[in-house]
Amino acid sequence: MSAVVRRRRKQQPTPTTQDLFRMRLSPIQWGKRDPALGRGVCHHILEATPPRVIAFNPLNDASVRRELRMLGAASDWNV
Repeated sequence: MSAVVRRRRKQQPTPTTQDLFRMRLSPIQWGKRDPALGRGVCHHILEATPPRVIAFNPLNDASVRRELRMLGAASDWNV
């Protein structure tokens, strides 16, 4: 009987802004993947992009307008 010992990686603390300014960037060779850079770029895009807020307007929905017309509550908007 044998046991496999798996060691967990130690979680590294998230870098501060000072650490980020001290980083030295190096070009990535074509054809090589850099998962850490990809995660960082996606995380930055997620933080920098404001959330989309779409206000609900029932008159934009054709099925709602149809139901309103059937109830006799048709609006003057695209009747």
